[in-house]
Amino acid sequence: MESFPTADELLVQVPAESMQTLLASHRHHASPLGSSIPALDDHVSSLNSQQPTPLRRGDVVEIQGPAASGKSHLLYHLLTTCVLPVAHHSVCIGGWECAAVLLDTDGKFNIKRFRRLLTSRLSKLRVTQDTALPAVDDQTLEDILGLCLSRLHVFRPSSSAQLAATLVHLPDYHSTHPSLRSHEIGLLAIDSLSAFYWGDRFLVEQWRTTSGNAASTTPIPTELASPMRHVVAAVQRVRALRGPLTVLTNWGLNPSKRPADLGEQAYPLYKQHLHPFPAPFDTTVATALPPRIRPVPAQPQTSAGPVCPTEGQDAFEPSGSSETRQLFSITHHITLYPSLAEPYPASLTLSEIKGDSHPSSVIAPHTVTHQGLVRTPASVLATRFAFRVTEDDIVFEPSAEV
Repeated sequence: MESFPTADELLVQVPAESMQTLLASHRHHASPLGSSIPALDDHVSSLNSQQPTPLRRGDVVEIQGPAASGKSHLLYHLLTTCVLPVAHHSVCIGGWECAAVLLDTDGKFNIKRFRRLLTSRLSKLRVTQDTALPAVDDQTLEDILGLCLSRLHVFRPSSSAQLAATLVHLPDYHSTHPSLRSHEIGLLAIDSLSAFYWGDRFLVEQWRTTSGNAASTTPIPTELASPMRHVVAAVQRVRALRGPLTVLTNWGLNPSKRPADLGEQAYPLYKQHLHPFPAPFDTTVATALPPRIRPVPAQPQTSAGPVCPTEGQDAFEPSGSSETRQLFSITHHITLYPSLAEPYPASLTLSEIKGDSHPSSVIAPHTVTHQGLVRTPASVLATRFAFRVTEDDIVFEPSAEV
């Protein structure tokens, strides 16, 4: 005769989670986010034709491309969208009114450039403001600008270990910092994940050299063999506790053997060079076929979350085999290509082009056009897009589905 389970045995079977994880999972479904990038928003919405939705909290967007392809410019735009207010006196601005956290591993973030982009988007209030509403004067714009800048928090780690440690302590920083704890973290951005790639590889080679013959039999220390593992785990912890949109820029180092053949033009794609790191498109079949006829990978979706995520399990994905489950998966992937810069006028000298003090009439006409491709794992849809970078703005062109 079988005995009935005890109360303790029954309680063990009841899933449990922290309130922070529950709130983060709830925001994933209840608080969608518009990126103000038409191609990206159209691409995400078209994945579910019955109920179009923009990006969601907890999504992970990877932006990959070679140097000078526009990765940081896209990040500037998303950061401005995050910190801008939703509206001002019934005039829609399109922001999230959330805090943004940037881990500037390259040390190239330009606060003056960021302020200029904010000013450009806020100045459009003067044009769209209804005459029946209060006028937006210079002081009002400065006050809004100051609030927006106070919502941005920039960290500059100088190693993979510092990057992981910063991410691990970010929830505590969010809870205790006076200017941050009153706001939700809408965006977590790392620019870029590859900043310490060569340094980490050098440490491994140096360890092998100093270890001599013992290196062939002695396992490489974990902190040297896979520092990215700690970064990925720390990113997942922030996602589980705070549920921000996570945007990761990454270098395009290793081109795939076959580009994405989209008819009139072939787009180069890049393999994942960071390990361990999610690489949803790095399979023999997936990289050999164009996006339109690419088979659907057998991997978890990001539309639902488990009740109780365990260590290493995504709070926004179903549970799965511990051997095949990633700490998190890439929700959407953006591949950028080398920029097409408009040439400077022939009348300019080299010193004028390289100098920092050109007149505004010299800089303003010079724009840079970037092109890219948005893809989503487990989907055959791909969306082309382009944007122009000017002195004080980032202008997006209409999307083109392929």
